[in-house]
Amino acid sequence: MSKTVPEIITDKIIEKLEAGIVPWRQPWQGKPAINYVSGKEYSGINRLLLEGGEYLTFKQIQELGGKIKKGSKSHIVVFIKPQEIKQDKKTKETIVENFVRRYYRVFSINDIEGIETKQAEPRIIEHEPIEQAETIIKSYDLEVQEITNSNRAYYNALEDNIRIPHRKHFEHIEEFYNTAFHEIGHSTGHETRLNREEVTGLCKFGSNKYSKEELTAEMTAAFLCDFCGFLPETFDNSAAYIQNWLNALKNDKTLILHASAKAQKALNYVLESVEKNKSKLEEKITEFKTNKKGQADLLDFIKNQPETPSFKPEIKPEVIEKPKKVNLKAAKSLEAKAESLNAKIEKKLNCFSNCNMTRRRANFRESARIDAENLKKVQSILFNLAKLHRSGEIKKEVENINAVSQVEILLCEHVKYKTPEDIEPDYGEWAKEEILKRFKMFNKLNIHSQDDLNKTRTILKSLIVEESQEEKTKRELQKLEDNLIGLKIPGFFPTPEEIIKDMIDYAEIKENDSILEPSAGKGDIAQLIKEETGIKADCIEINPNLQNILNKKGFETVESNFLEFNGKYDKIIMNPPFEKGQDVEHVKHAYSLLKEGGKLVSIMSNAITFRTDKKYADFREWVSNIGGYIEELPENAFKKAFNSTGVRTCLVVLEN
Repeated sequence: MSKTVPEIITDKIIEKLEAGIVPWRQPWQGKPAINYVSGKEYSGINRLLLEGGEYLTFKQIQELGGKIKKGSKSHIVVFIKPQEIKQDKKTKETIVENFVRRYYRVFSINDIEGIETKQAEPRIIEHEPIEQAETIIKSYDLEVQEITNSNRAYYNALEDNIRIPHRKHFEHIEEFYNTAFHEIGHSTGHETRLNREEVTGLCKFGSNKYSKEELTAEMTAAFLCDFCGFLPETFDNSAAYIQNWLNALKNDKTLILHASAKAQKALNYVLESVEKNKSKLEEKITEFKTNKKGQADLLDFIKNQPETPSFKPEIKPEVIEKPKKVNLKAAKSLEAKAESLNAKIEKKLNCFSNCNMTRRRANFRESARIDAENLKKVQSILFNLAKLHRSGEIKKEVENINAVSQVEILLCEHVKYKTPEDIEPDYGEWAKEEILKRFKMFNKLNIHSQDDLNKTRTILKSLIVEESQEEKTKRELQKLEDNLIGLKIPGFFPTPEEIIKDMIDYAEIKENDSILEPSAGKGDIAQLIKEETGIKADCIEINPNLQNILNKKGFETVESNFLEFNGKYDKIIMNPPFEKGQDVEHVKHAYSLLKEGGKLVSIMSNAITFRTDKKYADFREWVSNIGGYIEELPENAFKKAFNSTGVRTCLVVLEN
């Protein structure tokens, strides 16, 4: 049976390996990564961390009078430092027992102002493109990025991108294509393509998996070079490269056969991808020629196509307004997710609503309330994104957002754009995982820089429905009231709502009545009077914290000390302080402020009903003489009040 072309190439490579080969050589002219001051080249892992060029530490920049450009990022340089240095007792020799890995940061000369480069520019070589190879690079489903003055060629699986030195730095154009094909070979292993575990999994540099993947990529490159007709020009260097990685695999040449099988699949994928993308372009051209409505879309499509030797269209379509892109499916999905937040918001807003409030619970409730407000913001963003999808006016920066968690992360100001290269050695596992997880999310949302992130965040913030002044005041009031929990304020025991309603009924408030609430506290009685009757009561309160709350609620405090206040009112509804019989004094003074025909309703300590000392006995007699009456309230009437107490209470009703 005759052999296939890939099998023939595999045999040739094995034959070359067995015969002995020359060392692999770097096919491009690149600047090495060096320290600007010492001129020394960075070695080891630093060759992977740094692009070619000159680097300086912050101190070196300062000493040379340079200035770091705004927005520039530093790079990590790793070095090995002796940790334990001992001296041999007999020989007196210095012995290093342990080493520790440390790092410091440097800046590229390109990011520094005021310091001129000392490195000579690499020689620029002009090349004639090879049509078949150019078509593969331009029509493959992943762009091959050519970087000027770069000294690295790599495929980044997390970002799913290929970066190689610019072709003008290669001695021979065939080596440029071979390098590009090698990285394309790696990219075929991405989870969205052939899903090779050597690419999708965690592969440590130099490990068996890593080495096997390098074999697969180089075999793929060899197959593609042969397909394009220039394998002889790159064959020796490919064989040398393969030998380097075989050394890491104990020189097991049978692994080439395994790599060859995977490379065959990669070759097929690349060629199918190229053919498919070329077909799409041809279909678009046909559609354009037969359908004028598609001209505007086609023009955009063609503008985004890299030029290839085989296709350079010259089309002058009519200027037609691009149709809006309505996405009902996305809109419905976002609306459903927004509505699903209602239950969470409600739960957080009603946190501890049926419990006696303590300082600790108040803190938890405030935290839950903040969470609820943040969820409301997320909800409004989701609803507005849905509207934009329905109208076809969605902006490209936010069109891929489809989850609550995405919006929450994007709104967090402390979340910065970080890549795997920003992971520092001393980061914990959780921090590393978070950076990788967010980096994947950013890629899905087409966020590739801090500027992209800032722009997306700004758009999302513009979609938040700002809370009304009423909602804002309500939130601020709730916080102020929560701050009262646990504070020792003399006589501060706010009245429960059901008792206030009874008091309002007893007061028989008429439309034009003037009303006073002495010792108003946080204004619960005045607030319910306003809600029930529409009348705004005057309030008296001596405590500044409580005065602040009353003012926030729209009530003016007419006097700080009630016992010094003079005025006349139709109705006075009150809950005075009980300590040392103050309630007796307050009620008597309040009665003196009633207009003729006025009515007073007050909460009082139950002590007025049974204590025999003169103060209380006289008060009971006075109430009886003016035709008032006393009604005992249920036991534990204040047990579930804002400031819980088990003191027995009663209701006193007096008419003038």
